Amino acid sequence: MRARKDKRELNKSAVTTLIISMALPFFSISISNFKLVGDSTYAIGFPIRFLYYFSENLPRQKYQLYTWDMFTQFVSLRGHLYLLNVVLIYLTIEIIKKTYIKLKNSSST
Repeated sequence: MRARKDKRELNKSAVTTLIISMALPFFSISISNFKLVGDSTYAIGFPIRFLYYFSENLPRQKYQLYTWDMFTQFVSLRGHLYLLNVVLIYLTIEIIKKTYIKLKNSSST
């Protein structure tokens, strides 16, 4: 019975980490800067730029990138770069969690 409960907690933790890893790249847009990558082409995102904006004029506010008209006309989401961001963030969080648990267990003994 105890093994089943531990497995559910492990799955819940992994799912939570995955959800956070999927959301953080989109939140990073609000803190990262546009980078000119070509003629009137800008990229944004962190750690890897995955959202491309095609226009000579930048939007006044970054949240405008999420509006339907702006997204369908001027924005390109590079899925492979977004997934790479998710994997990098997921692995970073998992390494931090495992290190924290190891340090916590070694200090308590």
